[in-house]
Amino acid sequence: MQIIRFTNLGTWDHPYTYRVEKFADKINVTYRQTDGLGGYQTGKLIKNYTKKVNNKKWNHLISKLDEVDFWNIQTQDPNRINDGAEWILEVLIDGKYHLVTRNSPDVYNGKKYAELCELITKM
Repeated sequence: MQIIRFTNLGTWDHPYTYRVEKFADKINVTYRQTDGLGGYQTGKLIKNYTKKVNNKKWNHLISKLDEVDFWNIQTQDPNRINDGAEWILEVLIDGKYHLVTRNSPDVYNGKKYAELCELITKM
């Protein structure tokens, strides 16, 4: 099994997560959202759905991982800020696991990482 999970803990938004799982020839994306506030409380589950996606989308996502050199990005930003949404990306492929967390990378100098995370939300 190969798993890619993106979690967004927005300070003033409802937390949500996308989990992309590939098992053999099946690829599923599961979306979950709670009614909490990402920076304060998790809340209760308000949205939960799973859909199937094709290999083309999976391969595009894997290519993007390689393009941004995901496996070599530092887990935490050395210029960490204490404000904004926390974007957490975890990847487990072929027994190799890596986690990267950034605060508002779409705003604070993390454009390529943000594009990778946003690609997951569009699957």
